[in-house]
Amino acid sequence: MTERRRFVRHELGGKVVVERTTSGGGAASMAVFLKEMSVGGFSGTYFGSATPCAGDVLSWRHDDGESVPVRLVWARKTLDCVHHLGFELVDTAIAAS
Repeated sequence: MTERRRFVRHELGGKVVVERTTSGGGAASMAVFLKEMSVGGFSGTYFGSATPCAGDVLSWRHDDGESVPVRLVWARKTLDCVHHLGFELVDTAIAAS
């Protein structure tokens, strides 16, 4: 089976911080250990009890303090607390229109 991808992916190491705000107003951050990154998003492994809910607002916090909105595109649970996640960068120009 061949995978269809819009962008070339590059394998990476390290981690990124994804911040989430729940529909109830709560906030949390989650460390995602990178597997791949492309122009359109990234994937990685998250160790935690639950993945973000559909109503959560997500953003990727850069080391310089800037944040970029992201959307959780897919999630696969492999063990009780191990999740493989795929995030897409949200184009804020399109989202604002």
